[in-house]
Amino acid sequence: MNFAASVEILKLDSHGVEEAHKISSGTYIRLIQQLKGRPLFPQLKRLYIENYHGLVDYFSLFLSSNLQTIQLFNTQPLEKPGAIAPVVLESLLCDFSEWSPGVQLLRITQDTTMPKSLLDSISLLSNLRTLDLALVQVGSFEEFRPLAPLVLESFTLKLSCSSYTRLPNPITPLPDFLASLERLHISGPLIAVSDFVRSLGSQHLTSLVVRDEDTFSPRWDQRRKGKKYSTLTEAEDVKQQMYDFGSMVHTISLRWGDFLRTVTIASSCNTRVDFAQLSGMPLLEKLCVFDCPVDGLEHTLKPSAVWYYLDTLHLTVTITFPLLSLIALSAPHLKKLGISIDTSEAPPTENRQILAHPLNLLRIHDPSSGVSCWSASDFSELPRFIQIARYLDALFPTMKELTSTSHIKTWETVWQLIVLCQTSRADDNCRRPVQTEFEVV
Repeated sequence: MNFAASVEILKLDSHGVEEAHKISSGTYIRLIQQLKGRPLFPQLKRLYIENYHGLVDYFSLFLSSNLQTIQLFNTQPLEKPGAIAPVVLESLLCDFSEWSPGVQLLRITQDTTMPKSLLDSISLLSNLRTLDLALVQVGSFEEFRPLAPLVLESFTLKLSCSSYTRLPNPITPLPDFLASLERLHISGPLIAVSDFVRSLGSQHLTSLVVRDEDTFSPRWDQRRKGKKYSTLTEAEDVKQQMYDFGSMVHTISLRWGDFLRTVTIASSCNTRVDFAQLSGMPLLEKLCVFDCPVDGLEHTLKPSAVWYYLDTLHLTVTITFPLLSLIALSAPHLKKLGISIDTSEAPPTENRQILAHPLNLLRIHDPSSGVSCWSASDFSELPRFIQIARYLDALFPTMKELTSTSHIKTWETVWQLIVLCQTSRADDNCRRPVQTEFEVV
């Protein structure tokens, strides 16, 4: 017990929990009796437990007034998750709010969904600054309202919806709803994610990750159960999804465009993103758009720097080689770029602009079929590979890696040619003219 009095960090992984289960319940009871209401770990600041459900009866041993970080993970399926999980979680959170009011970080992750009543218990942790929850079952935006008074700075939320009642349009921001939030990572059905983002009261988001991981639609769900709907109704559902997605992206650009430094957008409903809305974010350091076609890229980019601070860029769009040069000019400090390149036309060789661009990594995503896979016995494409390599080397002379998701052998060949260009240039820089002096008689 003397040793326990000095412990500040306690981590029980799945193996540690198994060992804890070997201790008889009588031993725990005697220990609790000896403590007489005092904490076993009075100096404990960080608590990490995997498969915590089995220790719920002994959780009072881990309570401490100094506790600041709580991370609870469940990696094993529960026999009766619907009956056990809510009781366990709500009991734990009530204990934390009473005995550990200074908790600033709470992370609860499990494969089974957590009930909406969990949010009511979390709202009691008034000093909470970072909250990470997965999965939470919600039926409407109203169920998020208990979190409104919290002074959260970072919120990661993975949602699950078996049914959902959406907010009526237009949706307006709620000034008192998580007004201090700076970082939001949210994933789940689009209708729930869109309601949450568009209602957020924060005015100074700096990091935003939005993932639509499910094309959930009440009508589609009912249709799967045997109810028939017309093609027009199906089209209306798609139209509504496109509106929700577009409106959400517009909200992101309009409200937080001047503050955002990291933006990740991913969608499973194949909606399109207007690039003009993304380019109006001057402080961006990282921009990733996954599975969303991007419109208006060529018309929006200008030779002057659009993103002076941008370090990482990933877009789901296919571009030409001249447009690749325009991206380099628009993001002069870009280090990582993921994009598709149209290789059906060879890059231009005349009036080619040579840049000293600092790009290190170029990741080619699903390049067009204009370039076939390289074969050691086929040299017919070699001149074009050399042309592509010289173009990329002139544009990104310090590139250290080129990868591809398809046509891997082709791009490996292009990369080897780029390395050859870099080596040749380095050799030229090392050479010095040799001067021979002759003695004049």
